[in-house]
Amino acid sequence: MFDRSARDADVPEEIAEFAGDPTRITAVRRAVDYLDDRGVSTEVIEGSADAAERILTVAEERDVDSIVMGGRKRSPIEQSLFSSVTQSVVRNTDRPVVVTGGSGE
Repeated sequence: MFDRSARDADVPEEIAEFAGDPTRITAVRRAVDYLDDRGVSTEVIEGSADAAERILTVAEERDVDSIVMGGRKRSPIEQSLFSSVTQSVVRNTDRPVVVTGGSGE
């Protein structure tokens, strides 16, 4: 599963070239191609459900070993106003969650 919700500055260097795409669909397709070219198996799961809930459901259904997600830094005000998919997943699973991204600040 690939959730491209991070800001351009927070995108890992390996896929930073995809960050400038105007649509998430195009960015996801390019990222999948990038990973496929490097032998990484991918599957895009589409849907309109709550993202955190969907990630947790799929992780449970597939009995995954861990969940890997992109994250970004938020100001305290942003944290109080907006929910975070990553936070919700981390708080509601018993599986290891690896959070990538960030600008290294």
